[in-house]
Amino acid sequence: FVCICTLPSVVGYVMIWCLVPESPRFLALQGRYDQAAQSANQVALSMGYRGTLIRDSEIEHHFTDSARRGSLMRQPTGIRDKIQHALEKMQLVYKRELRRPTIIIQILWIAASCGGSLGQWLVAVFHKLDLKNIYLNFIWLNCSCIPGNIASAILTDRIGRNRFFTGAMFLTGAALIGT
Repeated sequence: FVCICTLPSVVGYVMIWCLVPESPRFLALQGRYDQAAQSANQVALSMGYRGTLIRDSEIEHHFTDSARRGSLMRQPTGIRDKIQHALEKMQLVYKRELRRPTIIIQILWIAASCGGSLGQWLVAVFHKLDLKNIYLNFIWLNCSCIPGNIASAILTDRIGRNRFFTGAMFLTGAALIGT
């Protein structure tokens, strides 16, 4: 039962491993500038970019020690300095430009965490519906996530994140009100 219920997560992991390229930033920080350029260009082309592709020399220019020296100058040593430095960095995501996306991501993260606990509540729902084999119904429920995740990935790219998530939230609300 547990193996079957984890199938959507395993399928998602395999899809990410096979289909999502390595982060160009990670590759550049590792000094693998040619692979970083290839990865960045692959992502750009898949998103419909038609301009000049980035070269590995450009990435190398931005990720060499001389380019990063300014951020490496002041490294905190004591615990208080490290805490202060961490708080300063955390404040950056709450500045005007990033405040709204940061709060939205935090709300979505909390909502996803709450969604995970719905599995506990579903047992009571399945009992009230007089479903005989609760485990089989959980298996069907978890297997239905696979086409849903694939459809959401395709629709997000086709119609845009804002319209897709707005529609998804509307349909979710309508389903909750309808029950």
